[in-house]
Amino acid sequence: MVKAELSHVKSYFKSLVAKQVWTWRFVALQCIITAVFLSIVFADRVVVEMVLKPANALNQIKIFHFAFFNVMSTVVFASLGAIYYLARGNWKISLGVFFEGLIAINLGLEDYVYFLLFREAVPSLLPWLNWNPVFVGTTYVTNVTGAGLQLVVTISLILIGTIWIALRKELSVP
Repeated sequence: MVKAELSHVKSYFKSLVAKQVWTWRFVALQCIITAVFLSIVFADRVVVEMVLKPANALNQIKIFHFAFFNVMSTVVFASLGAIYYLARGNWKISLGVFFEGLIAINLGLEDYVYFLLFREAVPSLLPWLNWNPVFVGTTYVTNVTGAGLQLVVTISLILIGTIWIALRKELSVP
């Protein structure tokens, strides 16, 4: 009887520790991903508003955004995933980190936070997003709209949540 109770106590504490490990790992990963994401949004804002627009280099914004979001951001989030893999040896979580970053940058969340972070209203039309193939399905006439951006952001958040719900057990492994 004592052995049975002891095994229940051990099982309880083991599950309690696993729950706390999952929570702390998840929170730590999200803090790192969010810090990197917000840094990218802030750097985008500084370059566009303080360098390119005052220099009347509006045609170069597309080139800058391609290099910044499609190349540099991909490398940054791939590096975060690689660092997690090297530190913990879990490739599934590494892919989760990478895909969360790609989704946040490329599926509208960056554009939405760009306005929220600087307390500006999201414009009703966002024609500069028309080149992004993700937004094609949200265009009502010819340009991406604020409502279309909100739809894509909602889908992005659902995708990110789904990734981490699917990976919850992976984070629990000590």
